[in-house]
Amino acid sequence: MPTDGFINAEVKVRFAPSPTGYLHIGGARTALFNYLYARKFNGTFLLRIEDTDIKREKEDSIVRILEDMKWLGLSWDEGPVRQTQRLDIYKKFAEEMLEKGLAFKCYCTPEELETKRQKMKDEKLNPRYDGTCRHLTPEQTAQFEAEGRKPAIRFRVPDRKVTVNDLVRGEVIYDEDFAGDFVILKSDGTPSYNFAVVIDDYQMGVTIVMRGEEHLVNTPRQVLLYEAMGFQVPQFAHISMILSPSREKLSKRHGTVAVDLFKQEGYLPEAMVNYIALLGWSPPEGKELFSLDELIEAFSLDRVAKNPAVYDVEKLKWINSQHIQKMDNEKLLELLIPYLKSAGFVNDETVVSKRETLLKITEALKPRLVLLSDVAREAAIFFDDELHFDEQGKEALGWEATPAVFDAFLEVLDEYESLTADNFMEAIKKIQKKSGAKGKNLYVPLRAGITGQGHGIDMSWIMTILTPEQMKNRLKSAKQMVLA
Repeated sequence: MPTDGFINAEVKVRFAPSPTGYLHIGGARTALFNYLYARKFNGTFLLRIEDTDIKREKEDSIVRILEDMKWLGLSWDEGPVRQTQRLDIYKKFAEEMLEKGLAFKCYCTPEELETKRQKMKDEKLNPRYDGTCRHLTPEQTAQFEAEGRKPAIRFRVPDRKVTVNDLVRGEVIYDEDFAGDFVILKSDGTPSYNFAVVIDDYQMGVTIVMRGEEHLVNTPRQVLLYEAMGFQVPQFAHISMILSPSREKLSKRHGTVAVDLFKQEGYLPEAMVNYIALLGWSPPEGKELFSLDELIEAFSLDRVAKNPAVYDVEKLKWINSQHIQKMDNEKLLELLIPYLKSAGFVNDETVVSKRETLLKITEALKPRLVLLSDVAREAAIFFDDELHFDEQGKEALGWEATPAVFDAFLEVLDEYESLTADNFMEAIKKIQKKSGAKGKNLYVPLRAGITGQGHGIDMSWIMTILTPEQMKNRLKSAKQMVLA
């Protein structure tokens, strides 16, 4: 099966988050790229939870990560597999490496290691394990055991260069001194990150390891472990970092970066997926708006950039607004209802009894919505009968034509049970004839009298959604302000 120039019997990729917090935008992009790749090549998408860091692992983080992935529409084919359920497997492999002489027991204490690390740093050397326990005698080992020291197990790193043909970065060469003998099994029996992922990826049949570029430093260690254990080395693809607009590493201080918070703020999952895909991937023909299916069809690793991607919240908002515009009104209303309820505009009863009106409001406001949450502000003119005047609305109250427009409007409203798309212009012409006002002098006072605003959505929506009674009450209130 062709996969960006490589031949594999079957494509299998994985997303392997550490449950120490929330699913952030960088992690979501890694998950998305793996998902797109698996779907494009009819492969398998594995979800693995790397939870061996017991001190930092949080159970609720796992639940949140799974919920966020489901919200984004990134369904997995296998898993979630948890590393903490595989501790006996890692221990078995570590013991086999000891037996084969590929690893050794290290009795150095954390304090001793830190002292040596600091000394190397002071001497301007690259901190690395100095091999203290690499060739212990049986007597030395017995002495450490008698002292009650619990050993870690370290891999004997061969003294040679490592070359990786990365699917994104091309050939990457690591010099001989990239690392000292590193720990594969800690003294408490838990595996190191590099050891666990190598065993997992091999046993789970992962063919392509696609992840963030911060893992480049781990890659040579993992390649050496694959080779030492006789495992087939998978292909690697390291995706560039996501930077803030000031080109710093993206973090909480640059605003929302957690997927759950994007959801709360009113972003659509379709828009999030669309935007995240564009962070570090260049679509063909410069296209910017995609559905998930279209992304699957278009995605390829040869269009993934080596350079960092820059997060642009304004671009994200634009993409979100475009997806809102394309959405069916019925579906959009369902997404808006929670925000309308939170604002106190509707309840369970009125959602049912006023559904047709709510659909009209949805259609009217759709072009003005950037986020779903914007509806609470934009919809206020339909639910809040207390007028809140903006500067232009206040100004219109003092215009010479305004009293006549208000009086004419009140008279015309008495002639209709409701205004509709069919009779709206007829009513406007009557108001114009009775008041003698036209153009700006007609429409701005009309708007100000029933919304308090000098500009906004088309008056045809406002006057056909509000009832004549609502408009009369608002006009009378506005007229009182004119007289005052």
